[in-house]
Amino acid sequence: GRSRMIRIPHQVLAIRCSAGELFCATCKSDDNGSHEERRVIVNDPHNDDLNRNSRPANIALCVPFNGDIDCVRAIIGSCSPIVHEFYGTDERFPSGRRAQWKPISSPEFAEMLSIVREYGIGFNYLLNSTSPESYITDLPAVFRHLEYLANLGVTTVTCSVPHLAPQIADLGFEVSSSVLQRITTTAEIDHLERLNYSRIIVAEELTRMAPRLRNLRRGTSLPLEVLVNSTCLFGCPFRMTHCGVDSSTHPLLTLDVRAEVKESLGICKVYWSTHLVDFVKGSWVRPEDLPALSRLGVSLFKIAGRDKDSQSVVQVVETYASLSSKRIFEFLKPDAHPETDFGVPDFRSHEFDEFFKFFFGSRKGCDGMCHVCRHCDKWASAFQEAYANK
Repeated sequence: GRSRMIRIPHQVLAIRCSAGELFCATCKSDDNGSHEERRVIVNDPHNDDLNRNSRPANIALCVPFNGDIDCVRAIIGSCSPIVHEFYGTDERFPSGRRAQWKPISSPEFAEMLSIVREYGIGFNYLLNSTSPESYITDLPAVFRHLEYLANLGVTTVTCSVPHLAPQIADLGFEVSSSVLQRITTTAEIDHLERLNYSRIIVAEELTRMAPRLRNLRRGTSLPLEVLVNSTCLFGCPFRMTHCGVDSSTHPLLTLDVRAEVKESLGICKVYWSTHLVDFVKGSWVRPEDLPALSRLGVSLFKIAGRDKDSQSVVQVVETYASLSSKRIFEFLKPDAHPETDFGVPDFRSHEFDEFFKFFFGSRKGCDGMCHVCRHCDKWASAFQEAYANK
């Protein structure tokens, strides 16, 4: 049988053929099902032969689709066992972030979906505009397109407009919340679950907050997802405005006007890239930190980068897939190059080992009370002094 993934809360099942390979080349080319199918739990601790060929336990990457099919092929070639899904859009409708790196035609989008489906990898289609008018002004067109995408193999829809979720779920999709909904409490999760959401991505600010993540895990059975490589300010006050400009369908917001508005609000990027304390205090985590997040109950790890070039996307995905890194800018890809426009040193990852122990290796952890804690401020000062003397 053809190798594919089946999604259920907390466990990902794989169908393997009797030949014993996770993605059997014979099965992929044999539509007659001549190989026997059998179900096994990925990373079953009692199944050593499977563990050697599959993803690390409970770690699954959600990878950006930037419009380039060759980028998809490269990622599948090097990282397929740990990749749970690609996410993105065919740009038929607005989404919450800036446009993807490369425009794509409908036939190319269909070709990409056939490639990821062949390898048992899902696709998460984004309907995550912060402006409901993007969808509710023409709902019949939205749902016609979703039916078309379902036939092409799209498995998940990220929906930022909650009242549309029940209808999307009725089409057979897994429905995910959007990071732009800024989910921080179990009460919010309960409300979304009643609306047929079956997966939750939490607010960016919670990525390093072990106590909060642990409490969310205890309070819900839905899979939890975090964004791992955000290059935005912790608690950025401009985020909703940026995304609102990207999402809006207002005819006066031409591409030039959008760029001008976003440039005027670009002070957040300036802070992040020139103030070391804002960089250190960010919501990003290293590949080495994913197992700690997994132990807290996070099972899905979203990598940002739909607007990045393919070389950058592949490098970042491969680095996170390896669960190790040498330098911070191997997995963080800000808009400016760190050696020119940045006031942030080209850090080595191991220099943050002790820093991250506070978040994932201590009893207290981060509660977001920065004005009381000062952990990041102290480390930023230490880094500043250390690099000034180099």
